[in-house]
Amino acid sequence: MEIELNRFTPAEQATFRLRALYEQAGYRKYRASRFEEYALYQEYQRFLPDAQVITFTDLDGKLRAIKPDVTLSIAKTAQPAAGECKRFYYNEEVCRPSRESHTFQTIHQMGLESMGAVDADEQAAVVRLALQSLAALDVPTVLEISHMGYLTGLLDALHVPAEARAKLLDFLRAKNAHELRTAALAAGLDESAAAALTGLLDLHGPLGATLTAARAACRCETQRAALEELQALQNALGEAGRGTRLDLSMADEMEYYNGLVFTGYVAGIPCAVLKGGRYDYLMQRFTPGANAIGFAIYGLSEYHRATGDAEALEYAVRLFEDIEKHSFDSVKNGYCEALTREWGEIADMRLSDKDENERKTMNTHLHILEPYTNLYRVWKDDRLKKQLRNLIELFTDRILNPETGHLELFFDDNWRSKYRIVSYGHDIEASWLIHEAALILADKTLLEKVEPLVEFIAAAAGEGLTPDGAMIYETFPDRQKTDTDRHWWVQAENVVGHVNLYQHFEDEVALRKAFHCWDFIKRHLVDKKNGEWHWSVRADGTVNTEDDKAGFWKCPYHNGRMCMEIMERFS
Repeated sequence: MEIELNRFTPAEQATFRLRALYEQAGYRKYRASRFEEYALYQEYQRFLPDAQVITFTDLDGKLRAIKPDVTLSIAKTAQPAAGECKRFYYNEEVCRPSRESHTFQTIHQMGLESMGAVDADEQAAVVRLALQSLAALDVPTVLEISHMGYLTGLLDALHVPAEARAKLLDFLRAKNAHELRTAALAAGLDESAAAALTGLLDLHGPLGATLTAARAACRCETQRAALEELQALQNALGEAGRGTRLDLSMADEMEYYNGLVFTGYVAGIPCAVLKGGRYDYLMQRFTPGANAIGFAIYGLSEYHRATGDAEALEYAVRLFEDIEKHSFDSVKNGYCEALTREWGEIADMRLSDKDENERKTMNTHLHILEPYTNLYRVWKDDRLKKQLRNLIELFTDRILNPETGHLELFFDDNWRSKYRIVSYGHDIEASWLIHEAALILADKTLLEKVEPLVEFIAAAAGEGLTPDGAMIYETFPDRQKTDTDRHWWVQAENVVGHVNLYQHFEDEVALRKAFHCWDFIKRHLVDKKNGEWHWSVRADGTVNTEDDKAGFWKCPYHNGRMCMEIMERFS
């Protein structure tokens, strides 16, 4: 009986395609136990992605662990004979610590291993399968390759002290040229050597062109040998390798990999979904003289979400239903600012000490508008459509001040504006979010109403622009007081809002304003030493390092979204 793939989720479909691909290539399935003796992970700790594992004592009193890795188990049991090459694929779950949640998480992992007599032809065949695996995900992908020999050869040629290498590699992984150069000089390297290290960051691009540039930068025979191997791989791949990129700054898991390494990326997922390479050192601990190459696909669960996770959609719809049931005011319209955990009334509805205790706010409606817009992209529900249109019209008819072009911020139950406050960042943010929502609905009549107001709101927000390209925070007309600090989130929204004007209204002046603000961000807000953006630049030009880099009210939401919006709009 033939399997009807359209009955399965995208991730399940991908799993079926990958399994067929590997079996056709001569790989047989490896079935791993969920548990291993803890002693294995103790002994080979440096080959694990993380030293932390979940352990327990079995009925025989032996200390065992929930499997954090599959490759280690296969290497232990494979035992290829001299001249033999054993090929396995697997479809397993592993348990690893999550850096985001500080808990352990179960990861669905699929991959393959080639162990024993791994020559150049076998290596090329594995890379070809990695390319085919990415293609099987049925979304735009890219494979980046490197060779650890090029990096280790350079470190040796520059006589980099062993004790300094870990820190230098951390900066290399972070692609932080400034800190990499500073650390290199601190480790005793001269300017030429420091420049050679930072120059690795430039050896990233199309395979052929980058190989040519890398040859010119070679300092030792080890590097040249690595490039010869990469050239041979390019020749072996032929047309199959078209689009493959070279990144000689790749420094992940150097303890694990010793030669060729490669990483795969999928559109819509910010992290790598495929990692692989040569791990001869590990293999030879179990079988002397044997070599090994393999890869694992880590991101099938993320791929599932990016391409149509039914469960994720179910949760989103359920939340929509809850908001409509408990927060929507069906009598006077709009959404309540805050409720108790059980959706009951709450006396103090302020979300921060900067807010006013009012039942309806512009900010809450703005941040319901955005997720409703994105939900409608994937769930064309008539009631959602109606409520999304209603939200747009709340902005145009209730929240927008038709005289000033600014958005009012705080309202009572009857939609009376309670305070005169101008928030320039919210104005420019709303201009593009309202427009985006109207575009998603694709209602010509609504767009004819909205688009002139988009330009009107953006022009009002422009009152907060400064000669240095930034946008100030807010003003209080009744008190004749203005906060001229340049907050991080305001600048991010300033860039997107003006790019939106250029993209949809052919406003080239707006594009120049976006570029001007981006220059300000790069010069003043981006923390080139420690990463992320500072909270603000004060009116006197000094950087605010007192407020949170990350905290309850600051995370990479506005700036991360800005980056993704700009990449998508200009791709």
